[in-house]
Amino acid sequence: MKKSILSTFSILLILTLIQSDLLGQQKLWTSIKEFDTTFNYVPINKVEEKIMEYYELYDYYFDLTGMNKEEFKDKVGNKWWDKAKSEIELEKNVFLCAKGNTGNGSIIVVFIWSKQKLDIIGFSNQNQDGCRPTYNGIIKEDKERFKRWYRTLVE
Repeated sequence: MKKSILSTFSILLILTLIQSDLLGQQKLWTSIKEFDTTFNYVPINKVEEKIMEYYELYDYYFDLTGMNKEEFKDKVGNKWWDKAKSEIELEKNVFLCAKGNTGNGSIIVVFIWSKQKLDIIGFSNQNQDGCRPTYNGIIKEDKERFKRWYRTLVE
């Protein structure tokens, strides 16, 4: 089940980040002030707030966490990896967010880079295998569970 999502997201990730200018995709924000001027800057202490905005806006989220960096490199290819690696090899967590279009609606992809791994959280209004409902943040217990889960990713 997770493997089919990874394949879908691999394509979306490549389209969103590598060809963003050609396909009209949007680079939204990053937690690295000097990373790329086409991304807006969001300080680390405001990232959770941004992620919770997506949780409340979109109907579903996707958990693509725990990917090691070599696995990600295999998915996106060496050219993009070499550029990203030179700018994202940091000691602290780094966040990168982009928006893409699947043809059936938009998708928000949040990358959380740490020293050892890459976690990816996706938000969409499309119900696909492996997605989890957000209930748009209405159900307080689910919203709090999501926050706790998210915080385990960034500890």
